[in-house]
Amino acid sequence: MARRKKEDSKLLTETELIIMNAIWPMGECTVHEVVDTLDQTHSFAYNTVSTIMRVLEKKSVLQSRKEGRSHFYSPLLKKLDYESIGIDHLVLNVFDKTPSTLVKRLIDNKNLSETELKEIQHLLNQRLEQ
Repeated sequence: MARRKKEDSKLLTETELIIMNAIWPMGECTVHEVVDTLDQTHSFAYNTVSTIMRVLEKKSVLQSRKEGRSHFYSPLLKKLDYESIGIDHLVLNVFDKTPSTLVKRLIDNKNLSETELKEIQHLLNQRLEQ
């Protein structure tokens, strides 16, 4: 069986990513706080969230500390770092190791507004001036 690359080991499942997107803005939090936040958009049982957070801790995505009967979790993996891992994975595995193909696909997307396209253009111009 082929071993997963180090970068791939940090790729999150869809459910893990939903939970991390709730945790990243909070920083340190309890399972109850995550469940309360997710109740606004998703319906996950307490035990499900608790189990997934323990899995994320084993993956070194989260760390925990115990205070009384509560466990407080905080991210070890920053959202920006995960975004980079995800983009690298996409470029490597979907866009044939060609970042410009990813950008072309993004700007060809008919769902982008003129404002979003101008923002992309502005960002590219800033990067080219560096």
